[in-house]
Amino acid sequence: MQPTPSVLIVDDDEHILAFLEACIEAEGYPVITAQHGQAALQKFSEPGTRIDVVLSDVLMPELDGYGLCQQMRANPATNSVPVLFISSQTDLEEKLKGYAVGGDDYITKPVHPEEVIAKLKHVTGAKLQQAELNQQLDESRQVAMQAMSYSGYLGQVLQFIQNTQDIHSLDQLAKQVLQSLSDFGLVGVLQMYTEQGTKTFQAISPLEVHVMELARNQGRFFDFDHRTIVNHKDFSLLIKNMPLKDPERYGIIKDVLGNFGNAVEARSNYILSHSVSESRAQVLSAVNQALREIDARFKDVQYANIAAIDTLIDDLEEAMLTLGLTEGQEEQIRSVAQQCLGRTNTIFDESMDLKTKFDRIKQTLSDHLQ
Repeated sequence: MQPTPSVLIVDDDEHILAFLEACIEAEGYPVITAQHGQAALQKFSEPGTRIDVVLSDVLMPELDGYGLCQQMRANPATNSVPVLFISSQTDLEEKLKGYAVGGDDYITKPVHPEEVIAKLKHVTGAKLQQAELNQQLDESRQVAMQAMSYSGYLGQVLQFIQNTQDIHSLDQLAKQVLQSLSDFGLVGVLQMYTEQGTKTFQAISPLEVHVMELARNQGRFFDFDHRTIVNHKDFSLLIKNMPLKDPERYGIIKDVLGNFGNAVEARSNYILSHSVSESRAQVLSAVNQALREIDARFKDVQYANIAAIDTLIDDLEEAMLTLGLTEGQEEQIRSVAQQCLGRTNTIFDESMDLKTKFDRIKQTLSDHLQ
């Protein structure tokens, strides 16, 4: 609730001063009095004194009403206080003088209490309304500045996304992350978590690394002193210079860090998944090459066995011509050789079944690694 406006009455006539004081106090307004302009100015500098509106006579010694108003308007501490002139001279020229020095209204002598109170209510109401409008304007200006600041940070996040489109390694990504934090005016440390272990970038001490590892499970944002750790699945950011003394910027930066972290996470996931795909492709290629070599080796061995048996049979036929064997003995040797050839062919057929099994293994590996 707004306090009741206090009124400074300035007049060199003691009777008029007392009359106005009584009228205005009767309406509940606190009243301060002065008998000339210079004394009125001194009232503004008195400790604990609050003056919301000035009701001043025009013609006074030492410093008249116009001079008082001029000096008030020249002082930032008093230039917004409304001034109502009291005068018996109400022609256009006189009112233009009052308007020129910054007056707000005129009250014509002889003074009527009803007019004085009506104009006091009007001018104090207008002042209150203006104060509210100024407050709204300040709040709107602050919101606009926050929006502009936030938009600027988001622009930097978009620039980060654009800059990382051609990045395909975590080391390069880390370098860009730290550069973007620097562009935000922030000093940061980045910790990434991969299948090969934890990797920390720009840490200045082992304790800093250890603190980040311990805080990994403390939620998305973990605040301590002027530092904030932002945790994501595959990485954490330590911001070492959060602006605690500037709550508005602090809130904006926290919001932006959320968006920035999401952008880092998206690129990190892409790099990690792309790296895994490359590793799987390399494994599949190696397995395929090994299976091809095994298959070729099997075929070489099989054909070599058949060739060896054929050579053996030919050698036996030639040998039997000089050994003087009976027909029964020769037939028995031929039978043994043919049986050996048959077993070799059976082994060859079984090895073809083994090749089929290798092909199935190769397909299964391909399906799982893709």
